[in-house]
Amino acid sequence: RWVFPYAVYGHGVDWLYNEHSFHNAKREIAFCEGAVDAITLEQWGIPAVGVLGLSSAAKFAPKFIRQKRVFLLLDNDEAGQSKLIQTAKAIQKELRHGEVYLPTLPAGIKDPNEWIQKGGTAEKAAEMLSNAPTLINLLTEQSKDIKDPRDRIEAMREIVEIIADLRDPFLESLYSEEVKKAFKGIATKATLN
Repeated sequence: RWVFPYAVYGHGVDWLYNEHSFHNAKREIAFCEGAVDAITLEQWGIPAVGVLGLSSAAKFAPKFIRQKRVFLLLDNDEAGQSKLIQTAKAIQKELRHGEVYLPTLPAGIKDPNEWIQKGGTAEKAAEMLSNAPTLINLLTEQSKDIKDPRDRIEAMREIVEIIADLRDPFLESLYSEEVKKAFKGIATKATLN
């Protein structure tokens, strides 16, 4: 009988499933929840690693330091989505010259493995990744829907903190300009109310 050690379920594990994928030529990788999802993405030609226990996902952020693009593809359920932004921020902080992208699985699909079982293809997966927003772009877009100016200022602070942690001066400059445009006039409105 095969017995899995306690460590397999994310407690005390200091490795990700399929870590050799970090050494791909493009320095692009998908980070997903579980070995089976990583295997599915690899079948589609997408280099992928899987975390063996969602509670420890953010602790692996330093392993992504040399990647140019990290596609964070946690499960499309409450547990996965509750860790998405926290994990994305932790990885973004570690990247030297890269960005975190947050792809969206099709509606009703929990993870890549379920998607392949329901007809997902390599072409559809590649399209999903190419259309994925960066962490900063996603947060900026979400903040536009916030009605209360004070809450928008808090959202802006969160985004500015992420930008300040970028290690790439070009990206820092680029996003600083984009955020200035997106939040133009917000501080003035908040102080008047």
